[in-house]
Amino acid sequence: MQFAQDTTRPEAVDQVLAAMAEAADGLRWHVLYDSAFALEEDCPGVNCYAFDSLTDLAPVAPRIVPLPARKHSGGDLAREVGRWLARCSSRPMLGFIASPLDAEAIAENWASLHMVRTEDGDRLLLRIADTRTLPALQRTLLPAQWAALVLPLKHWLIVDRCGAVMSLGLHASGSEPAQAPLILSGPQVDHLVESAEADALIAFFEESLPDLMPSPTDLLPSLWHRRVDRVLKLAREHDVDRLEDKVALIQAAQWTDEACLRDERVLAILHSGSWRKEGMSEALLATGMLD
Repeated sequence: MQFAQDTTRPEAVDQVLAAMAEAADGLRWHVLYDSAFALEEDCPGVNCYAFDSLTDLAPVAPRIVPLPARKHSGGDLAREVGRWLARCSSRPMLGFIASPLDAEAIAENWASLHMVRTEDGDRLLLRIADTRTLPALQRTLLPAQWAALVLPLKHWLIVDRCGAVMSLGLHASGSEPAQAPLILSGPQVDHLVESAEADALIAFFEESLPDLMPSPTDLLPSLWHRRVDRVLKLAREHDVDRLEDKVALIQAAQWTDEACLRDERVLAILHSGSWRKEGMSEALLATGMLD
């Protein structure tokens, strides 16, 4: 299964080890990974959903695995970092966290934060180890909400969609951490839903329209995601809501290498709303753009 995630870059091991070397002494480094992407594999570590309110979700939980201490580890630390990077390559599931706390204490700190509330009282699950959504989560949460999530941590590295190592900023403008449960506003929920829509459409293509999926050798998975995301942004600008209409736009973007997204004929039907009568697919064919 593809997750619109590039293979991990060869320099990732050195980058993670360098970040660890620059960190303050006395911190404990751990692997944080999302076991939802490893259901058929052995899943070691502290289960972050091993609490009464979350036990039903335990099989797909984030898990925390202690790494060998940097001092006196010999090559053990490098081997473990390399093993995890290789194991999780092309899957959006891997991070490295540093804390003065052990894995069990970090999990306990997070126990009440996984389930958030909307202003209407609905309960939603925050996926804190899925690296596709973590950057959006950082942008969406209020400073006090983000401060609550990162409270036990001093460093948080993830492998991003391009297979590169990036650091999540843990500073939250000096905000006092919010109390659990975190309450998300309507715009916050909308932003999180929009940020995940491209991945949802990519999953739909793989399941229902696999012949239209680009090969990773023809188009990097990260660029496939970027293309779908551009199409969906254009669709939102013109109130294109139906799945089949969004799929038609994505197909057109594939066939034209995104030229249709700038073509005046296509933009005209989007502005006029004429595609609503016969559907996006027929309207795009009528422009002649796809001939």
